[in-house]
Amino acid sequence: PLTHPKPHWTVELARASGVEIIGDIELFCRQRTLLAPAAPFIAITGTNGKSTTTALTAHILKSAGRDTQMGGNIGRAVM
Repeated sequence: PLTHPKPHWTVELARASGVEIIGDIELFCRQRTLLAPAAPFIAITGTNGKSTTTALTAHILKSAGRDTQMGGNIGRAVM
């Protein structure tokens, strides 16, 4: 909706009005920085293998006894 194939009219209106446009991940990261800046956080990005890498990382951390949550477009949503 922000850029493909062209910005939605609501995005254009928001931009013209000076409204900041952010996504759920950006909102989550900002709030996390305010509320729990010292909490460990792992972000996994890329083109291929993100879900597998995320699931494997969460499994390893849980198996090691770490308090672990997995979220994003796999498992629990970030918001």
